[in-house]
Formats: sequence, structure tokens, C-alpha cells
Amino acid sequence: MIPPLSEEGALFMGSEEMAPGVLGYAIKVGKEVHIPAIQAVTPGMGHVSKFLDDLDPCCCIVNVCSQLLMKMLKKKGWKPTYEEDGIDVWRKT
Repeated sequence: MIPPLSEEGALFMGSEEMAPGVLGYAIKVGKEVHIPAIQAVTPGMGHVSKFLDDLDPCCCIVNVCSQLLMKMLKKKGWKPTYEEDGIDVWRKT
């Protein structure tokens, strides 16, 4: 699944519904879709976990600041790489 793309420069990142129970922000970067913001509408319901499972391999989670999200990505087998500017980019393996 590729989430709906956000309008670049949107004033409030993370306010668009990307999947049932999940808000976020996604932009096209080359051949990939970068997702720098993910938020559960109701935490603890598993919506973000299902969203991650359903994502197309072209989708990357970038600039992960949440320890909970980082643990979730690791558990699901996602691997980080680091850009020249130090930003982490997590991809499905």
C-alpha cells in the first residue's frame, strides 16, 4: 500500500489520514515515498503496526524520533541507513 501523498509545504505535517486510524505525512522523493510523520489516532489499537505491515517496499520511514516507533520498526525487520546529513531512513528488508 502506498499512502496518499501530502502536499509539499503543508502547514501541519501529520494531519492527513494515511490509513484507518493513522495520521501522517508522505512525500515522493525520487522513486521512494518518504514518511516523516506517523501518528495513531487512538494509541494502542495496533493501527500503526498494521499500517507499517501494509506499506509498499518503496515507502521509507524517515527521521524517527520515537523510541516506540524505532522498536516497532526493528521488530518488523526494517533497517536504517543514514543520509549525508545524518537523517535516518528506514526501509523494509
